[in-house]
Amino acid sequence: MTSTPQGPALADSGRNELLLSFRQSGMAIVIDGVGESFRADLVAPAETVDGRQVAKMIEYSSGLVCAAVTDSHAARLELPDIPTASNKGDANRRFSVAVDAADGVTTGISARDRALTLGVLASTDSRPADLTRPGHVMVLRADPAGRGQAAAALRLCHLASLPRVAAIAPLMFDENDQIANREHTQMLAAILEVPVIDSAHTRWNATAHGTQGEWKLSVFDADCDVVCVRAFGRLDGDAVPLIGIRGRCLDSEVGGSAACRCGLEAAAWTRTVEQHGAGAILVYRDRYQRCVDRPAAELARMRFEQTKVLARMLGIYRYRILGPLVGGGTQPAAYRGPRSANSTVMSDLMDFTDGSDPYIQRAV
Repeated sequence: MTSTPQGPALADSGRNELLLSFRQSGMAIVIDGVGESFRADLVAPAETVDGRQVAKMIEYSSGLVCAAVTDSHAARLELPDIPTASNKGDANRRFSVAVDAADGVTTGISARDRALTLGVLASTDSRPADLTRPGHVMVLRADPAGRGQAAAALRLCHLASLPRVAAIAPLMFDENDQIANREHTQMLAAILEVPVIDSAHTRWNATAHGTQGEWKLSVFDADCDVVCVRAFGRLDGDAVPLIGIRGRCLDSEVGGSAACRCGLEAAAWTRTVEQHGAGAILVYRDRYQRCVDRPAAELARMRFEQTKVLARMLGIYRYRILGPLVGGGTQPAAYRGPRSANSTVMSDLMDFTDGSDPYIQRAV
């Protein structure tokens, strides 16, 4: 199986130049969408941002500077979710409580104080007691499926080899607080001397050819996994797609290597999906050792829930699970299918077209 890069993703050399510019300037403008859905955000690594940069973010935004974090980071610092009806379905509005640094700040609202708070949020040594609540830096939890500007900001920090906590502020233009369009964004980027990075450039996409057609490949940086998604056929067609959840070696799953048993299993799953006509295979990899402390049962359950979100992103509301869950852990209660490793065995139909699943309602 061969793959070729396509779509909006940059070549490695172009992306590396943008990342180098981001590291050197300490800030970037991340853009996404077109027309009325266009959005531009000033982004800075929370670990390195200083008072001068925060002051610039305040000046060129509405004044609200948020800290984008992962769900697991928010949980470690005991930053509770703020549930509101308006948050539902918006990947850019998953807020947690606002905070200030417990030590070293005055009122908490100055650019210097907010920069200090952002640094505390980014530190791996920080504890819940190092932050006071409420404060002046709003915590924005990135969508676990990788959608939205907060998730793009964290991917950008990660690609630049920086901790995945980012300062982020929506870019505004003129004294009327008009949301910046593409033209405004380019003007402000020149003024600030920062790069403009499309959120699509923080992803990797490709196509691959199987024995019976083309597979589309995407990579997502989830809460504690890197997830490679291989999709085949028309996922929104009449046929109920199959979804396989795996966690084996990536060379076998994506590259088609037959050097180990994983490759034979991956090939069998691939044939089953191709013969069925539509489906996706999700490969979960804890590449950066972020899941090492999770019990096997919890990890399997977390990946199962993550699969629901990724399926929704692919436009899949009805599907059958193919084979066992990854990780060798206990099957979640929601999974009622067989435990056999036989790739031709499928679970009962899982149907969320009416939005009945509570996780789908909360995360999508």
